[in-house]
Amino acid sequence: MKAFKDRCLKAGVPFSVAEWEGDPAERIEVESEAHDLIVVGKDTSFHFELADEDSDTVKRLARDDPRPLIVTPEDLPTSGRILVACDGSTAVSRSMHMFALLGLAEGATVEVLTVTEDAAEDARRRAAQAAKVFANHAVEATVTVVESEDHPADILIERAADAAMLVMGAFGRRQLRDVFFGSCTTRLLAACPVPLFIHH
Repeated sequence: MKAFKDRCLKAGVPFSVAEWEGDPAERIEVESEAHDLIVVGKDTSFHFELADEDSDTVKRLARDDPRPLIVTPEDLPTSGRILVACDGSTAVSRSMHMFALLGLAEGATVEVLTVTEDAAEDARRRAAQAAKVFANHAVEATVTVVESEDHPADILIERAADAAMLVMGAFGRRQLRDVFFGSCTTRLLAACPVPLFIHH
């Protein structure tokens, strides 16, 4: 808590602190109702002994909470482009719009990336349409189409290595919003080397 206070004071960021007892995901969901964004570390159990694994709280927030979420790794990049994973899903559209509306793309370099096994032209059209979201907020975005049969998460992890952040929807076109949560999202939560902005 002291380290957090000191960093906020040094950066001139207004802050408040709170300490709770109970299930972390439930408490964060209650408190988040009055806020625009949740920022949470990727590997944390909040000293909650009943959690099956460190990322249990993060997975529940990404799956269930309606607010956008930034999931941060231990080491943060100091620079780089914003990589946007575009699969044409409603969740990605909402995520991009929320990211832009919160002003998080301002002054950034944005790359809209789509991965496809075939129909590259259709994928390029979807990505170009997505790039217009950022153009409407005076942010220039480039479009990249990767034709590959590899799992999209593996490609995104590789492409995100030199990025500042990865923007994605919590649930893609290929998975349902269920207890399995979606293989792509689960892989990225575990292995993405940069902060993830997730919304659904």
